[in-house]
Amino acid sequence: MRIRLHFLPLLLVLISITVTTGVFATWKYAYNASVDDHSTTANISSVGGFLWSGADDLPVTAVGENHAWLIYNIVNATDAKGEEIGLNNPDSEINERINARLEGGTGWREGRDYFGSMAVSGGDEVSELFDAKSNGLSFVVQVESETVYYIYTTSVNLGTKGSQILGFNTKEGNPNIPIDQFIYPIYKTKLVRANKNSDFEIIETKRGKARSDWYDENRSNANATQIPSFDVTTWVETEMGEFSDPIWTFVGDDPTAYATKEMQHLYYKIKPTNTATYTVWTSNVDAEISIIAIPDPLDSALTREDFTPVATSSKILHTDGSYRVQTTWSATAGNTYYIEITGDDVMQFHIS
Repeated sequence: MRIRLHFLPLLLVLISITVTTGVFATWKYAYNASVDDHSTTANISSVGGFLWSGADDLPVTAVGENHAWLIYNIVNATDAKGEEIGLNNPDSEINERINARLEGGTGWREGRDYFGSMAVSGGDEVSELFDAKSNGLSFVVQVESETVYYIYTTSVNLGTKGSQILGFNTKEGNPNIPIDQFIYPIYKTKLVRANKNSDFEIIETKRGKARSDWYDENRSNANATQIPSFDVTTWVETEMGEFSDPIWTFVGDDPTAYATKEMQHLYYKIKPTNTATYTVWTSNVDAEISIIAIPDPLDSALTREDFTPVATSSKILHTDGSYRVQTTWSATAGNTYYIEITGDDVMQFHIS
């Protein structure tokens, strides 16, 4: 079943007056392109909110992870005049960008079957229509056929793009997740329509990972600018975060750890580029954090019990009067470390 956009205001009212003890999420959304950004606090634990398979598994507890709103708007959004600006309008800007990629152009050997928000040509313009930019989300729309599309969304900060002149790179891009390493989580949402003239329905969302890669640009030298992105053809449904399969992170990241079982220990992999003292902290006072120095590559025979942390967290009173759980360690450039975090179901933490 698909929620049509004109039902959303009523849905939001129903959600906002529902009184329960569920988890509250702060959402920032913009499905009316002429209206300023809005913020609303809604309880979606008791009202499904988005009625497609897997929608309830999308993050709702961390600011900046509004995947469901973004996915819905990419398909169904309308502007102030009530005109559709999403995929269900064949003349919308996002469809024009997708079609241009499919057709290719001068110097292209073949067209490309996907369009992303990180694109130099049209990425910012399209992102602003769906509020992806202000929410810190990146997305890629992939065309499998005339009737099946996929939307990939992630809240992982992919990095900064480089620059080019006349198709020659003049400044290297800086991906936050090393090229060819897995980015997690990336959510893959399937869209289906009966024929090319009918509307898409949102069918299901699954969580997985895909390898970090440069985004192919609209030129024969596809990676001239070096735009950090991911390769949708490598996406697989999975969960990461075990000691044997840690999640890549980086200095400056603000990831959210989601435990799928009680008191689960989740692991993040980081390889600092500078020798310095780094801090990991969270405002979740139930969390515990440890830093583990790891040989790279890691012998598959080794387990967590083979390592003693080089640093562990303690609860401290911050200068703003709040308590936080924090640890620091002296890292060597190029060495690999695991951040181990446990203690709660949802733990947003910060690396600086």
